[in-house]
Amino acid sequence: MYYEKRPSKKAKKGYTWCVKFYYIDQAGFKRRYSKSGFETKAAAQAHGIQKQKELQEYAQLPEDKTVARLWEEWKKTLVFELAPGTMSNYEQIYRVHLSKRFGNRKINTITYSELQEYFDGLDLSLGYVKNIKAVLSHLFLYAMKDGSMTHNPMNDVTVHAKKKSASEGTLSLSDLEAICEAIDNNNNSRMSLQRKAMLKIFLYIGYYTGLRIGEILALQKSDIDFDSRILHVWKKVEDFNGHPKLTTEMKTMSSQADLPLCQPLYEILRDYCKDLNDSDLLITNSKGELAPQSNFRSALKREAARAGYPDFHPHQLRHTFVTNLIRSGLDPKTAAQLARHKTVSITLNVYTQMNSDDLSNAIVRAFP
Repeated sequence: MYYEKRPSKKAKKGYTWCVKFYYIDQAGFKRRYSKSGFETKAAAQAHGIQKQKELQEYAQLPEDKTVARLWEEWKKTLVFELAPGTMSNYEQIYRVHLSKRFGNRKINTITYSELQEYFDGLDLSLGYVKNIKAVLSHLFLYAMKDGSMTHNPMNDVTVHAKKKSASEGTLSLSDLEAICEAIDNNNNSRMSLQRKAMLKIFLYIGYYTGLRIGEILALQKSDIDFDSRILHVWKKVEDFNGHPKLTTEMKTMSSQADLPLCQPLYEILRDYCKDLNDSDLLITNSKGELAPQSNFRSALKREAARAGYPDFHPHQLRHTFVTNLIRSGLDPKTAAQLARHKTVSITLNVYTQMNSDDLSNAIVRAFP
């Protein structure tokens, strides 16, 4: 970097300073940068140092980009393409599972064998493993468009999950009551009676209706028609950049529905809502505002772990609801409507888990 003093009739001192330096552009060619008009040499020097830094960062060749840098670039393109909830899930997956393992790696150095070994070592549900794969696949695809690599190694990776027993992933009513009892027995001074009641009402609503976590957190007293015993489901809470947001953009068109209340849930909700106004949310944060999905999910998992269910996750309640419908002998089409699934195949293939007793009972019913 060097500087020149140039005569100038317009300048107060009769001269200005010019800064010049050479740099390598993104295509690998040598270029010269110059800018004049600075009143002092110090100003020219400060500008030159800053500009040189900017050009060096920009000139980093695509093949040298790290996963972390590509993630930040790719993420900016998704803001207007993905729903806030999906974007939040992607960010959580990257932060929890991918950033430490791959963040500082140059993306073109990551091989298929390394990725396959990584996925073989995951001890997570198949659905969650597939979500991790989706994030990486899209990231590598973006890197190909960016010119950082020519092949997506995720195309060759196969994923699997740990084997589950037939009953794993569902909860019995006694399991649910055990978790509720653990909540009642929590002696943490920060756990208020109101907070305990909210955690329990979430569990009961999920168990008896199969609502998703965001749908439960969006419920108000006015959504419950106690005379007709109907629950109106038409909105949900999504976490957007760490903040909860109420939206009527549901997962599918069939997600909006009026669901009948069974007698046990009707009685539980009737007692719970006695002191609530129609506009009140059933579940809130400590300030009486919308509760973030992430915080509430963590709180439920902690309480379930205390009750002896370390693998609990709130979506198990939805699995349980649909499985109980099918086990009761309900036809799949009606079960799919109550679960608000887009197709019957989702109800049968994803959410129902039959054990040996279910199969035996089916044979007895078919051939009495």
